[in-house]
This record gives sequence, structure tokens and C-alpha cells, in this order.
Amino acid sequence: MRAGARRRGARFRSGVASVDGAFLLAVRTSEALADQHESVRLFEKMRLALGDSTVEYAYRHRDVIRRFGRFPHRNAVLDGESTVAEVCYLAEQKRGF
Repeated sequence: MRAGARRRGARFRSGVASVDGAFLLAVRTSEALADQHESVRLFEKMRLALGDSTVEYAYRHRDVIRRFGRFPHRNAVLDGESTVAEVCYLAEQKRGF
């Protein structure tokens, strides 16, 4: 995650009421599991403001990283080779994310 996003997140964690949407997007789309755990924590804090479906989306992102260590839908764009498990997962999903 970029340093600027980390600084914005630090402001949020220190008690600033407004959340920087770019920071939330950065942690939710990171392929680092620690960032995904932080994303879930931050989205849970914002559940009332953001709604249940948005928070559940953060959990889905984290679960994909926990399972595969990356977002399988990015493989085609990044010229990465998909595993059999990733191909099966993508076939089951209407959207990769």
C-alpha cells in the first residue's frame, strides 16, 4: 500500500471522523493479508454508515486473499498463470470482484 494511503489511514485510526475513500479502497484492494485484516476492521467500524453489503464485500476480499494469496481475476491482466483452484473459483463467480 502506498505511503500516502497509510498516512490517511493513520489519521482515521487516530480519531478523525471522516474517512478517506481512497484509503479504504487501497486497503480493500491490497493483496497483503495484513491489509485485508485492517480493511475488515475499518469497514466494521463504518458498518452503520456504509451498510452491511459494503462491509461484507470487504470480508469477501479478505477471504479471497486468505485462500489464494492474490486476487485470481487479476491473473489475466497481469499475465499471471492461474492455478486449477483459481480457475474453478473464477468459473463459480459471476464477477471476480
